[in-house]
Amino acid sequence: MPRPSKPRQLEIQQRCYELWAQGKSHTDIARLADVSPTTVVKYVRKFLAAQPIASLSREEREAAIFAEWAEIGQKLRMDIEEQRHRGRIKVVRTRHPDGGETVEQSMITGVDPQLYRAWGAHLDRKARQLLDQTPVTEGGQTVNVSVVRDFLGQGDAPAARLTPEQWNETAVVDI
Repeated sequence: MPRPSKPRQLEIQQRCYELWAQGKSHTDIARLADVSPTTVVKYVRKFLAAQPIASLSREEREAAIFAEWAEIGQKLRMDIEEQRHRGRIKVVRTRHPDGGETVEQSMITGVDPQLYRAWGAHLDRKARQLLDQTPVTEGGQTVNVSVVRDFLGQGDAPAARLTPEQWNETAVVDI
């Protein structure tokens, strides 16, 4: 395949940046922009290197990241407060066999549990960053707390207790 002209190459780069900003994977971008995945990586790296944050010192980057973190935290706090005062809307969609759909909306008091989980993850991420720890999603092992609680709560009698290996063989865990 012949190398594209300079204007066409810039157009392809721009298309790759746009698709990357939309959250597409490198293989999807390569297919949509008609380039190789290696070329997509090269274009994205070039794009990121040109961003203003890349030229900042470590302290300036940390300050910018902290400001963004604080902004996200403020938005989450505002959403939680709003739901505490106003409640939230629950939407239930029921699809019927004939193809029809019934939509029911109701007002629920309290805060959406997903919002609390997002807030907890937000705080956890910042704490891990401050302690120079990698997040759980970056290769650390995850622990199912309910399984550990069940294992520890199986009884105090030594004869009745299972070893961790025996527990793993007999326990049924829903994932």
